[in-house]
Amino acid sequence: MVHDNNLNDLKCIFDGVRIGMGWLLGKMSEKYFADVLWPKWMRIVAASSSPFEWEKCFLRAADQSGIAFSVAREVCRAPALHRLLVNSYRPDRSVPSATDFALSIAFEIYGLDGLKKGMISPSKIRHMAVNVRREWLLTIIESPILKERFKQIRDEHPARYISSDSSCLDLDSVLMDRMSLLVGYFSTYAVSSATEEIVVWLPNEMGVVYPCSNICHGVSVLVNSSEGVDRGFFRVGFDYTLKRTGRCLKFCYLDNRRMVESGNFDGDYVGRKFEALIWAR
Repeated sequence: MVHDNNLNDLKCIFDGVRIGMGWLLGKMSEKYFADVLWPKWMRIVAASSSPFEWEKCFLRAADQSGIAFSVAREVCRAPALHRLLVNSYRPDRSVPSATDFALSIAFEIYGLDGLKKGMISPSKIRHMAVNVRREWLLTIIESPILKERFKQIRDEHPARYISSDSSCLDLDSVLMDRMSLLVGYFSTYAVSSATEEIVVWLPNEMGVVYPCSNICHGVSVLVNSSEGVDRGFFRVGFDYTLKRTGRCLKFCYLDNRRMVESGNFDGDYVGRKFEALIWAR
């Protein structure tokens, strides 16, 4: 017969082994994510593609929302959505909300070649945004490696965000108005650690931009000149000026490793110069 003291000793040993194995697996998962998975994802994103897990979320959400798979594939590979993939694992950024997804999806859908506003209703975009976000969080939860890394970065279980910031019911008026959508989209790029202010000049109904004029609407966005800006901020069809100097954007670059963008405003930089040139004036 095994005495109670011996049973307690055995229990302590097994508990110690279980805790030790859990710690070891956590460290292995963290190392695998940092050394293998994340760099691989960044290479895919830098090539204007999407990780398989990310694309599956969009295809499932499109099926649930009544949106064509072809549109879902285009959207999930777009810069605005890649930004949300990256920010899911950035400790200095909030977990993307359903509103973030809705604004980004709407911005990309209405900008796709040949796809005019009105072909996909705001309600479908909202449904897709909510469904994509939920599918992405569920993917993280169901993957031991993704979940462990998320917990290490956020110090919280990803399930906590399933019901948090999960609604965008009040966005219909924004999604239905072109100017409100553009203002809402670029406004999400503002940061609390700002050191500079960039004015984004929006095109008129004819697609023409008149920077620094009374006939063109501008959105002021607070940015950090040391960090650069999140992916998807510098876009063809818009103009940008540095408010402090009034100088226009001449070149913009992409950091393929961190997936952040930078701009050269005629000699003044927001971020740093990189080899990957997005576009030049």
